[in-house]
Amino acid sequence: MPGVPVVVPRVLVLASRFDLTCDYVCSSLRSRSCPFVRLNFEDLATFDLTLDPLRPTLRGQSAEFAFEVDNQSLSAVYWRQPTFLREASMAGQLPEVQFRRAQWACFLRSLMVFDNALWVNSPVSTYRAEHKAVQLQAAVSVGFNVPDTLISNAKESAQVLAEPSGMVAIKGVDTVLVRDQDTEIFGYTNLVERERLSGHEFRSAPAILQHAFVNKLDLRVTVLGEGVWGAAITSQGRPIGGDWRLAKTDADFVAFSLPRDISDQCVAVTRQLGLKFGAIDLVHSEGKFYFLEINPTGEWAWLQARLNFPISSAIATLLSQTEGASTL
Repeated sequence: MPGVPVVVPRVLVLASRFDLTCDYVCSSLRSRSCPFVRLNFEDLATFDLTLDPLRPTLRGQSAEFAFEVDNQSLSAVYWRQPTFLREASMAGQLPEVQFRRAQWACFLRSLMVFDNALWVNSPVSTYRAEHKAVQLQAAVSVGFNVPDTLISNAKESAQVLAEPSGMVAIKGVDTVLVRDQDTEIFGYTNLVERERLSGHEFRSAPAILQHAFVNKLDLRVTVLGEGVWGAAITSQGRPIGGDWRLAKTDADFVAFSLPRDISDQCVAVTRQLGLKFGAIDLVHSEGKFYFLEINPTGEWAWLQARLNFPISSAIATLLSQTEGASTL
């Protein structure tokens, strides 16, 4: 389309139109006068996009602007996987819609051909790190305390892991979003009595079973490179029982200074998984810190808004100062 301005970006931002976390990073990139292009999954079809995988080059043009990047000009990629790509069901979607979404998702992953760029985080590392079994193994390898864990559909496993009160923590092996007509269903961690896990329905699919922390303080730790920001999560000044995300609207977040060895372990497990960024959930119980999980595309915007953590600035600095440093 003649007459549109041409952008020569150093950074690609791959996200969703509804990603507030990404809005923060884009604002910080603008403040640094770092040229970037943001491609939202929902808007990809409004571009004419062409990827040359043999001579890695991506050309794009919309009604507003055109751009081109290659393996020499592109310095960094900020990869934010839209949550709806994790949907287990597309109930109600026409077959052609399901097909198009799958093709665009693969198109974005195909941008891994830009292997000279720094990725925060690379799809390869992201998909590997999303597996909770891999996370827990990595956490143990860097010295973290990790609650006893089994992935199982056998009722005997619940008997083994139940703490003295008879409770066991249960969570999904994978984090997915499913739909029942117009209702979205998301799985959270639940504390249940071991006797409830003895029925036939428990055998129908594997689950993660862990030692249940009845008395604990939840911590969210955000890691970027060597930077670490810790926050304690309470409600009305008291720890939250069970999964704190179920009480997020009533939760209070307070900056929390981690001991140096725990902070170092947070950095180490992030690096061990091949990530530049990680959102880590810890608990503090009976005087010890325990690793629960890490999310390579975790949210942090609410921490920046409430606690003034300079996370977006740190990410923008990393992206804009990079001169080709592949993490694939």
